[in-house]
Amino acid sequence: MKAFAILITAAIFLMAQPATAPLAFEAATVKPSQESPHHSGMHTRTGLLMIQGETLQTLIRTAYHLTPNQVEGGPKWAESDRYDINAKSEGPAEDDELLRMLQTLLADRFKLKFHIEKKEFSGYALVVAKGGLKIHPVDKEVDRTNSDSTSQHVSVEFEGGTLGRLADVLSRSLPVPVVDQTGVTGAFTFKLEWARDDLSAGGGSSDGSGAAAGPTIFTALQQQLGLKLESRKVPMDVYVIDSAEKPGEN
Repeated sequence: MKAFAILITAAIFLMAQPATAPLAFEAATVKPSQESPHHSGMHTRTGLLMIQGETLQTLIRTAYHLTPNQVEGGPKWAESDRYDINAKSEGPAEDDELLRMLQTLLADRFKLKFHIEKKEFSGYALVVAKGGLKIHPVDKEVDRTNSDSTSQHVSVEFEGGTLGRLADVLSRSLPVPVVDQTGVTGAFTFKLEWARDDLSAGGGSSDGSGAAAGPTIFTALQQQLGLKLESRKVPMDVYVIDSAEKPGEN
């Protein structure tokens, strides 16, 4: 009986504990972007998140590590209006925690609500290319990513990031999902640069020359990192926006 009473007391104690609060920024500003429509990007430092010229749909993809095909629904402005975000955490926080804080910010400032459906897409598997990796692991997994993109060019810098995180970033840059099937563990520091796919796929450069602004993502991966993309059927979660509101004045 004594043991039973202890169990009951423990159960009541656990039920009485408050739910863990979601991670949130100590301070954050969200403003309509004045950046050129063709310039956007995300930069992080420990405890700091800076995003320029991104739509709500892109912010959702960034916060939840999604591809363009994985976000559907919502008001029209969610895919056209662009925002700048500057936010800082109360203490030290790396990319994974910062993006979880971004999830909280989207729910708070944009009143974002969504549900998840399972769908299958044509996608890519990230694998090691013939000849092997051209990058080497580093001692510490920092998992920090900074990206810049223009109408012609994309540049991503990884500091102590995994190849799984690279697959996430590629999924957000390509029109299809990418999954890590390299089988390679460890963290890596490198810079990856490529021409935007709409140009390298035949759209030509903005100067009308018909030449791409640089290597395609497929060429860049092999030349710069020793990786390649292979076609696959990939089951993915789709985040369907039920409702959202434009953020108020900060």
